[in-house]
Amino acid sequence: LINAPDWWTGVAAQNPSSTACELRITPYTANGVALGSQSATLAGGGTWMGIPRDLGIPENAAWLQVEAENPDTGAEQSIAGLELIGTADGNQMIGVSAIETDAASGILPRLENQGWSAFIFTNTAFSRAHVTLSAYNDHGEIIATNEIAIESRSQALNFAEAFFGSDISNATYIRYDSDRKVAAFQVDASADNLMMEGLGSLSLQ
Repeated sequence: LINAPDWWTGVAAQNPSSTACELRITPYTANGVALGSQSATLAGGGTWMGIPRDLGIPENAAWLQVEAENPDTGAEQSIAGLELIGTADGNQMIGVSAIETDAASGILPRLENQGWSAFIFTNTAFSRAHVTLSAYNDHGEIIATNEIAIESRSQALNFAEAFFGSDISNATYIRYDSDRKVAAFQVDASADNLMMEGLGSLSLQ
């Protein structure tokens, strides 16, 4: 979620099954503090959607964990999710599919060389994650590496260069390897603000 005057965020969860499911939505701050939880019953084929404010999500929430279960059996049920991020002036918007949290390694596949790239890592585990970042060029050569620590249920968000603290202008993609399962995606934009895209990470597991 992006809470800033010049941006807005929308979220949606869709039940692809013909069977109703019970959603449990838990918002967290960037520092991993749970902000309570809420539930919603989603009919078969139904959708839960809106902007965080209208859905009762606290303003200081940085990310949401959305879980679904069959109300009759208590078994976990699959849902599809989407996040929309846009600028308040209505000129740019991206969509990012809900990110699975079953991988500890992945690829952030593109670095924008005519603008900027930002990465968002969320540690969904209940202990600190140590994440090794490696920047590669198109020839598979390592340009730079760095290790970051992300506390339990916390989030790390920054521009690509800031994660490394060094020049990575010759790099074209990033690999991350963590000792905990993390969710990751990136946002890219051109310097002239005519292009913006959101890309989920490519799992290596």
